[in-house]
Amino acid sequence: MDYYINMFLIFIWTDEDLIKIRLRDPHVFEKIYKEYKTKLYNFLIIKTNGDKHMAEEILSDTIYSAIISAPTVKKIDKILQWLISIAQKRFYDHLRKSYKNKVLNEKIIEDHKTNNNQCEMGDNEKVIMFNLAMEKIKPKYRKILELKYIEKRTLKEIAKIYNKSRSSIESLIYRAKHELKKELKKLNKEML
Repeated sequence: MDYYINMFLIFIWTDEDLIKIRLRDPHVFEKIYKEYKTKLYNFLIIKTNGDKHMAEEILSDTIYSAIISAPTVKKIDKILQWLISIAQKRFYDHLRKSYKNKVLNEKIIEDHKTNNNQCEMGDNEKVIMFNLAMEKIKPKYRKILELKYIEKRTLKEIAKIYNKSRSSIESLIYRAKHELKKELKKLNKEML
């Protein structure tokens, strides 16, 4: 019977709660989570076209972002709107990240095809192999490839970011691609 009482528990928010939110009090965030998790999850299920895994992931990111941005909360009666705006931003971040990964995957796979003249794997296997290889290379190589092929930065822009010469950046990109190709070859051998 207690379960049903707790299920319909509605919290009343006070100005004192607003202060606790701004101070990132864990108890008040537990209260926020209990109060709004279902509404946020349902909102995200609609946004993700029913993808439960993605909705759960974005919900988790939303709560984390809410805790981080807690000191900026202005009104206690606008908590749901605040959380929904965060959830919406995390949803778009997720879409951008997925798109960037897809673009980089396609570019590297295309490079891999041109260098090997033949590819016997299906597209899904290629993407999986690419992701595994990307995880194995050094983070600095991964980042430089993302800047060049996903964000479409010029060598001049990347050189400015790294505070290096253009030729240094060309060399770094070459090494990153070489490292990635090496990892792809290793994974191809393991698959045979």
